[in-house]
Amino acid sequence: MQGGDLSNELPPRFVFVLEGLVATVPASAVRRQRLHLRLHRWEKAVDLLEWNTYALSTMWNTVWRLGVRFDVATYTSTEQGWLEALRDRLDQENVPVSTVHAYSSPQELALKLAYLPDVRAVFDAAPERALVYGNRGRTAVPDSFSVI
Repeated sequence: MQGGDLSNELPPRFVFVLEGLVATVPASAVRRQRLHLRLHRWEKAVDLLEWNTYALSTMWNTVWRLGVRFDVATYTSTEQGWLEALRDRLDQENVPVSTVHAYSSPQELALKLAYLPDVRAVFDAAPERALVYGNRGRTAVPDSFSVI
């Protein structure tokens, strides 16, 4: 809004990859999570996640200071039940996320980035995937990174 005029411009958006950055599954629980996912026990699969409090506080700080939007992308499962359970848990954890998207692979997200001009960056903990996202890919170390 400038000079009292309404604007249809979208605020910038950042995408955080769930696996490894926003949350991790402990090594001792990986097999249990796969079993829960296969049996469609979505809530139990989400309960096995350990949340990265540093990433969550960075998200809150950036939302508060810059007014940007955050999305979470997951490659764990593309099932609707998994997305709903994940959204519910993010709401319970009070995470400032606009939407949660499920992709079958990082390449699928990279292809969709061409049609998402408001996405400024994709933050991923896996350095080997950062180049998949092109110039929007950012490698983020889970315990020390900055969005700015």
